[in-house]
Amino acid sequence: MSRYFVRSQRLAFTLIELLVVISVIAILVGILLPALAGARRGAQASQCLSNIRQVAHGMNVFATDKKGYVFPTSQMYSGTAYWKVLSDGGYIEKNLSMHRCPNDQAAGWDAGTRTTSYALNAYFAPNHDPYGQPGQGDRGIRMEDVIQPSKKIVVAELGEYKNSDHFMPMYWGADAGIHVPTSGSPVMMYSMARNSEIDTANGNIPRSVVRDRHASGANFAFADGHGSHHRFADTWDDANTSVLRTLDYYDPKFRP
Repeated sequence: MSRYFVRSQRLAFTLIELLVVISVIAILVGILLPALAGARRGAQASQCLSNIRQVAHGMNVFATDKKGYVFPTSQMYSGTAYWKVLSDGGYIEKNLSMHRCPNDQAAGWDAGTRTTSYALNAYFAPNHDPYGQPGQGDRGIRMEDVIQPSKKIVVAELGEYKNSDHFMPMYWGADAGIHVPTSGSPVMMYSMARNSEIDTANGNIPRSVVRDRHASGANFAFADGHGSHHRFADTWDDANTSVLRTLDYYDPKFRP
């Protein structure tokens, strides 16, 4: 009996040993949790990039079928959302989950007012100036007109405050904007559009597209059909003015 008692004592943990084990487990958990969270964010960014690549591919196939023109309409001016045109035509999946970035937590999803994380560059829309005109049947820019298509963005991740299918970089710029109203262009409409695109409280910098959702950058789709991750500063210089632009991945006719 005494030998059994001694053996039982040797198999037991002391309080100090138990505390050491708990401390080691806590340290390991503290190390692993950030790594797991980082892996999860990486997987979400990869899914988002896959989504926007599908949009870029579908857009190019559509353009091939339409003599080089990108989209026949857009959500602006009460038109059909560009992504719906593509999905209805079989150019991209109808699965609505592909239109949402896993990291997009905009309130509009819960409210039912947000339909996509990926917004069309309005330079490519047939019903938006300067390359298309609303109500005039203009089909807008063609792919063959795009200068350096591998460096011209057609779709970007939409800022979380906006609930639309497009963004308007022609209203960006450090001064009054690249396209100032001319005769016949309503100044009030121009002002409203510009204010929806820039952050007036922080130097009038563009805010309608995501700047740092994934690893200090965001995902973009380009006119040549590829999708890739970039820092926003790689695509646009916040100091750009209407007189001197040194970097512009948004105007399809901009020549550096």
